[in-house]
Amino acid sequence: MKRLTLSELATADPRTQRFTPYGLSTGTRILTPESCADLQQASVGSADLSDVVPESTRTGFDRLRLFHAYGVLCYELFTITDDLTWIVLEQALRVRFVAYYQGAIPIKDRRGNISTFEAPNFEAISAAFRPSGTHYGYKLVISANSSTRMPLTLDPLLRWAHGVALLDGQRNRRVQLSVYAETRNHFAHGGNLERLGMPPDSARAIHDLAEVINRLWGVRTPGGRIYPAPLAREKWILAWDEGWPSQAGSNFGRFSPERLREEPKDKWRCLIVLGPDADQNWHDFDARYEVTPYPVDYLWGPSNAEDALKWLAENEVTQDEVRTNDRIFAIRLDAGRVYLPVRLEILSNVPDRMRQGIWRLIRADFPNDAHFHARHQARDQPCPDDKYGGCPVSELAQGSWPDMVREAHKLSPDLGSVPYVDTRAPRRDEYPDDVGC
Repeated sequence: MKRLTLSELATADPRTQRFTPYGLSTGTRILTPESCADLQQASVGSADLSDVVPESTRTGFDRLRLFHAYGVLCYELFTITDDLTWIVLEQALRVRFVAYYQGAIPIKDRRGNISTFEAPNFEAISAAFRPSGTHYGYKLVISANSSTRMPLTLDPLLRWAHGVALLDGQRNRRVQLSVYAETRNHFAHGGNLERLGMPPDSARAIHDLAEVINRLWGVRTPGGRIYPAPLAREKWILAWDEGWPSQAGSNFGRFSPERLREEPKDKWRCLIVLGPDADQNWHDFDARYEVTPYPVDYLWGPSNAEDALKWLAENEVTQDEVRTNDRIFAIRLDAGRVYLPVRLEILSNVPDRMRQGIWRLIRADFPNDAHFHARHQARDQPCPDDKYGGCPVSELAQGSWPDMVREAHKLSPDLGSVPYVDTRAPRRDEYPDDVGC
């Protein structure tokens, strides 16, 4: 090998210097070594683990962030760091597995007898339940009616974590159970030796890993990509002018109450809603159906801006928070149409004309995921990417409207009730003929 001097080993790699806060620089403007070091440390500095995560897992995670920082001097460390996130994830799952059962693992032998395996650490489990181990062939007891092979590697550990609800989210489940283990094995068996990653790859892998580890210990990440904390909701005014949406130059807007006060009072027709400050197709809002990516509640309207401001002055609106993962939607199929998703809180209050047909309860992170899945099946079409699990949903129940109302209360014992209100913003686009609304 070529021997490098200490000075050469401590010299910033020029490839890393091209990664700037504004993206990849292909010209002559590159970061100084000092700025480069500061940027790369800042890129992973906010990927923190919660204080409830054990020290052993924190140590492995902090080592990854250190490797990422040293990528400024050795560019190949970005690739190594990205790959090693799979090892740290598996180690975290092992630690969480033992902690979940407090070292007393419920097991069942070949005859169905249930007992407890005392495990001071995961190494004891691995030794006992692999071939030639003392408990090979025994199964892990999940519940009174469910058992499975002892999870010893990344894929079964991820399935276990989803099965006991330590990890959630339908899209997460699809990706993690279909891609994570495959990618980990590709790396572990030498498939990544020729790959050369980049600083953003390493940084994103570290952030994603932090979110998964935190979620294993019951913590959600504010602003997270995989396991975001609940979104805060506040009052907004959805407003459109007289020509919306058919006339050229017409406008639709989402205003805060303060902004609406500055607008011409005779220009806008308004709806008041409670929703998160997030990117949404607000112009599709329909109080009857779930058509925005995140939950939006109807409060008042529609009427003119002056009436909207008067209502806001006379009514106190309580802000709240909503989860975005694993929501349950009710979808009606009738007369060849698949109707838009309805939230469970409205299901029991839909009018008689909407109660015919077959209803389905589908768990999904977003309403479109549930609706597209129901349409695929109604058309007798395969779900896309069926190799990796198809649509990111879970089918829960199917039947008549009364049956699904009862099932909804079983699934959500604390289910509240929201009145059915037949109002919406003027629709900009028409739905296909096989979509009911």
